[in-house]
Amino acid sequence: MVLYFPLATLAAFKALIELVVAPYYWDKTEHGKTAEATDLEYGGHPAPTTHADSG
Repeated sequence: MVLYFPLATLAAFKALIELVVAPYYWDKTEHGKTAEATDLEYGGHPAPTTHADSG
């Protein structure tokens, strides 16, 4: 708990700053960075992409 609250406070400040500076920015996590994991998951074929992935 000693580290949890200070880190949560930092995350809240970061979120508030991003809300003011860039309200439409989406700080998201990249998934499927390795080709090997993608190929294994889809049987050797390229992973399907969605409209959001193409932009």
